[in-house]
Amino acid sequence: MAKSLLEEGHRPEVFDRQPDLGGVWLLRSESKQAGAYKKVRFQTSKYTSVFSDFSGPSGGGHFYGVSDMHRYLSAYAEHFNLSPHIRYRTEVTKIVACADRWKVTVARDGEIRTDIYDGVALCQGLFWKPWQPDFAGLSSFQGQVMHSGSYFDEECLRGKRVLVVGNGISGMDIAEDATKSASKVYWAMRRPKLIMPRMAGFVPNDFQSPASLLADGDPAQMLERIRHSMPDYYRQYRKSGLLPNLDEFREQPVVQINDGIVQMVANGQVEAIIDEIDEFQPQGCRFKHSQRNLDVDIVIFCTGYANGEYLDSLPGVSMQDDFAMGIFHRDNPSLVSTSCPLGIAYSGTFFFPEMVARWYARVMSGSYRLQDNELNYHLDRRHGAVMGPIASLVFGLKLGLLPDPKREFKAFWQLLNLPSFPQIYRLRGEHSDPDAANRLEELRKLSLTNGKQTAALEVVKHRILAGFDDVVLRDLLRRGEIEERDYQGAGRYATRAIVFDWQSQYIMRGDAAARSETTPAYGAPHNHVDDEDYYRKLLGQLKTGELDNQGLLKALAI
Repeated sequence: MAKSLLEEGHRPEVFDRQPDLGGVWLLRSESKQAGAYKKVRFQTSKYTSVFSDFSGPSGGGHFYGVSDMHRYLSAYAEHFNLSPHIRYRTEVTKIVACADRWKVTVARDGEIRTDIYDGVALCQGLFWKPWQPDFAGLSSFQGQVMHSGSYFDEECLRGKRVLVVGNGISGMDIAEDATKSASKVYWAMRRPKLIMPRMAGFVPNDFQSPASLLADGDPAQMLERIRHSMPDYYRQYRKSGLLPNLDEFREQPVVQINDGIVQMVANGQVEAIIDEIDEFQPQGCRFKHSQRNLDVDIVIFCTGYANGEYLDSLPGVSMQDDFAMGIFHRDNPSLVSTSCPLGIAYSGTFFFPEMVARWYARVMSGSYRLQDNELNYHLDRRHGAVMGPIASLVFGLKLGLLPDPKREFKAFWQLLNLPSFPQIYRLRGEHSDPDAANRLEELRKLSLTNGKQTAALEVVKHRILAGFDDVVLRDLLRRGEIEERDYQGAGRYATRAIVFDWQSQYIMRGDAAARSETTPAYGAPHNHVDDEDYYRKLLGQLKTGELDNQGLLKALAI
């Protein structure tokens, strides 16, 4: 955010209650309640999980760990001289409207300070308030109870019988980590999810283009592709008992990333229990369906984080109701939130806040004026998740960072068929980077992109063209931007056109799911990336055809 504001000539002042850069990626072992644990690595590669204007130090593996991310952020701050603008160990305690500006109160070392600012950007992130289910009998359990937010490394588990609850990212990581020191590791989940390693053959699993995400997919084909392309992994997966069947995968079309847990379950190092916890007892717990009693010494809840509707520092302002698109304050857009309130699927988790920052900086400069349809767009229970690569496209088109497909369709289509490399969004437009094209070509070679167009991709192409009126199509044809078969193909998909409006980036729930109010068991609460509840709601849409982008089911990462 600070860098984007500086680009537009503003004078940002950053307040951070922590002692150093990093946010949740600032590793610490003392008094830890949230944030990264020692083992954490990105689920997406460093090629898609960086800022668009800085690739970072060379070397290292494909996927950043905690120290890698801290090194990257420090290098970024140094490269763009951001440190003089950051006030560490300073907590924002109150933000209130003051005419069309904002009165901000901060505290540092017992001193209170209040100033007036033209704008306020909320960049605190989402993963700070651990959420833990309240099971019957939990207070009677005589062992240790902790949340993954408090977990640092396996030393606290040495010699103990450990129960890890939840099969999101942290659940898989900690169950795997626990085998290094625990006497026994149990891993409880309500139902299996599809688990894939970080590498798909010779390339990272997030090297998937937005165009391929938009293609219609069949979950059965995806499972068959895994069986044929990764036979050793598939055999281990079958042996583990964790491989979801087709119906289970259709019910939960989500893919989790982990390199070792499947093999550890297959080899007996981790015992997976696919069941629901019924209640806790003094020595352990009992499971609902099997009625199995399990004695353990420590329970680790890997159940996500709660995202409240209100911030303590922002009284009377609803993060749910008062922010258009979940981003800009509806009445005064000089207040912005960079934290996407929904889970971000595929790549884009790191890149999303940068696109919001670039947008906000232009709004504050007056070079972008928010329209009524943008300020009136409201996120509600129908919005399930954000497809990161599609969101980036929507941002890029909105801010003029991509070729206009109605004028330069060839260039637009070429970029749409590359993985979601952030450098794409520095090729043109304001604050473009002259080195972006060279860096992008290096990444294209690394991705092994061959440029071949499958039948499924041709359908995507024609569905995009179907969203243009005939005058635009004829002009594209006349100038050689499309071929005659593309013009004819667009006509066949008039009722299934792909239009990159604001809603196109969302995985939408059906009306029934939007109306339902369910209580999470041991998954994350609503509006969190580890939340399982809304994935189950997609089943009805998959059956009725209400889900716009069924290419979701083809992904190998989330």
